[in-house]
Amino acid sequence: MFKTESELENHQRQTEPCQISELELPEGLDSKQVARLKSKKKFGNERTDRERWMAIYHFLFPDEDATLVSPCRFFWAEERFDD
Repeated sequence: MFKTESELENHQRQTEPCQISELELPEGLDSKQVARLKSKKKFGNERTDRERWMAIYHFLFPDEDATLVSPCRFFWAEERFDD
């Protein structure tokens, strides 16, 4: 993997091709996903913050049910008021 786009471009322009090896995708986001997240373009027809969050969650985790997960975490509040 290349740390920068410049390193990738330099590699692609080498006159001697490298040996093809097994493709090992890293865990996490790929460059297309990062670009899409940085884009101001909508993911669908979402109108509310909740709909936007669910659309982004589904984009990142297509096999997961976004309705079962909340962007809010209340565990810290519960711990704080357990006194």
